[in-house]
Amino acid sequence: MKKFNLLLLLLVASISIYSQSYWTEIQSTEASGALNKSYFVDSENGWVVGQSGMIKHTTDGGENWLNQYQDNEKLFKSVYFIDEQIGWTVGWSNIMHTTDGGENWEEQLHPPSIGDFNDVFFINQDTGWIVGWYKIIFKTTDGGENWEKISNHTGGSNVYTQVRFWDSNNGILCGSSNNGGIIMITNDGGMNWTETTPENTKSLNALSINSLGEVFVCGSDGELKKSEDMGNTWINIEVETNYFMDIEFTNNEGYLLTRYGLLKSLDNGNTWEVSIWAPYFRDCSIGGNTLYGCGDNSSIYVFRKEVTEWEMQYFYEPLNFKEMAFFDNNNAYAITGSGAAHRVLKTTDGGHNWEIDSTKLYTWFNLLDSYDQTIIMIGANNTLLKSTDAGNNWESIDLPFTYGIYNDLSLTSENTAYLCNDSSTLIKTIDGGLSWTSIDFEDYHKFTISYFYDDNFGWLVDDYSGYLARTKDGGNSWTFMKVDESHTYVPSSIFFIDENNGYITSEMGYVYKSTDGGDTWEEVFKSETTYRPIFYFINNEKGYYFNKSQIYYTGDAGLNWSSHQTLSNGITCAFFHEDNSWIGGNLALMALNTHLTGIEENSEDKQSYFTIYPNPTGGEITLELPEESIGITTVFISDMQGKIIKVVPINSITKTIDLSRLQSGVYFVRISDGIKTGTKRIILN
Repeated sequence: MKKFNLLLLLLVASISIYSQSYWTEIQSTEASGALNKSYFVDSENGWVVGQSGMIKHTTDGGENWLNQYQDNEKLFKSVYFIDEQIGWTVGWSNIMHTTDGGENWEEQLHPPSIGDFNDVFFINQDTGWIVGWYKIIFKTTDGGENWEKISNHTGGSNVYTQVRFWDSNNGILCGSSNNGGIIMITNDGGMNWTETTPENTKSLNALSINSLGEVFVCGSDGELKKSEDMGNTWINIEVETNYFMDIEFTNNEGYLLTRYGLLKSLDNGNTWEVSIWAPYFRDCSIGGNTLYGCGDNSSIYVFRKEVTEWEMQYFYEPLNFKEMAFFDNNNAYAITGSGAAHRVLKTTDGGHNWEIDSTKLYTWFNLLDSYDQTIIMIGANNTLLKSTDAGNNWESIDLPFTYGIYNDLSLTSENTAYLCNDSSTLIKTIDGGLSWTSIDFEDYHKFTISYFYDDNFGWLVDDYSGYLARTKDGGNSWTFMKVDESHTYVPSSIFFIDENNGYITSEMGYVYKSTDGGDTWEEVFKSETTYRPIFYFINNEKGYYFNKSQIYYTGDAGLNWSSHQTLSNGITCAFFHEDNSWIGGNLALMALNTHLTGIEENSEDKQSYFTIYPNPTGGEITLELPEESIGITTVFISDMQGKIIKVVPINSITKTIDLSRLQSGVYFVRISDGIKTGTKRIILN
């Protein structure tokens, strides 16, 4: 089945009546974004905070995470707890405090300041400090009921990133300044600070104190330093890496977080060695004997000593749906993401909830198409994954090398598929992907769209020239054409009802129609404000049009449009199975229509309206229409999924139709005289 993200095939609630139907949004949208900091008081109880004012809490070592707080107007950068009940989180200009483990959070007042808060640390339930931009230093001695501003200067660009104390008097902070890194120490509880930064120190991101009381600072350009005297003097440590995000110690073990890896020390930081690859984290923390990491897409990972790789505990991508394929009314796969980075998700409850397919975690996939129970995904490094049993079992196949990237996939049957790239190449398989034939073109073409109605009839869009290429023989020969010589706009969507009737739309909103298989095109509609508009016509008159979050309906071949429905976010893809239709879009948009493609026999006077015989049939059927049905001009044959697979003109009250080329199964025949519509089910043996 050709994927429907190019042109959403939006049929009507019942093909027998073609009544307009509505979609219900079913995907719940929770807070999303980066998690900036995590903190564990023991092996079971921990918190993470980040963008959208997110605060998440676990009481079982990260097996489950509960959303405790969310405020899209806030951003938290640090969190610290004294015990299981009392804690603080800070970010931007907000200080939040809890005394019941995060069940309730209250905002604490503070003196006026300029700049964001970056870190918070408490030595006990009363005494704590906050540091941030523009040399912000705050102190409290009553648990945050009152905060005293020690420092806040707008001159220069000094940023304090982290603060720690050995006791109520001796402390240290690090950060960056106009000249690189900065280190400050205090011996009077933070009332006065002295700079001890060595020369040529690079910007510093984090610090940590080990079990011996030694303090380490780390940052950009591989900066890693150690002090054995509470920050007065420093020893440079050479490690072969160029950027450190965070550093943590527990007992005599230390962990250094780089952009994409983790270094480990077993001797309190004297020597370091590469431990394991790590996803892109913003922070790491230690709970008991377990290391936790958090970062973009609300991701939380755990690294246990008894295993050799990171285990993902939580991940919430905003679910910008790109492609999806349903095998029944419950089970489906989808690709989400943006740019070149996409993840594979699956649902088992009809699209209400989606989870990452962990077996495909470490490969980016950007193309997906399906046909019946067969599904193909195309990923990075010319990777192809194929399943012929609705995703229960997968086979990996290497694709031919390409100088460009594969931009579009057309799966026209269980064994036939086409892949186009931006280097003048189209490849084709007729054995389910085991072998591929390259179809090369002499001139340069940047093929961005591959659309095939069946194994033989298909189209390519050349984004470089704006031309269309058409084949009628499975890619052996091609005809290049311009849709409209007066415009240079590149086509962005293609859909054909049959080999004659098709539609093309451009990113600028021009919609063209062909009734001769693409030999000629006629402009039928121009939207005033559009971005990659998406169309589908049920027949020559009725169709739906999608512009961003809007759904429009036409009943006169696109000459006039009426506003039909508004969804919460932009629409990007859709899929149809039996009576259900799913629409996917940006920011977790998932909308379901359970009456969209259902086909029922006409409930009114089936016997007198029109007659079909023989039924069941071995190949031919004869339609007998009432004499008053002079308005009937076309007969539509549809399959069980509502796809119109044959259109037959009719000019008499008796018509014989040859169905011998169709596969055996159940089909529906629809006729209309402009007032009444009738549909009957037939069985083809």
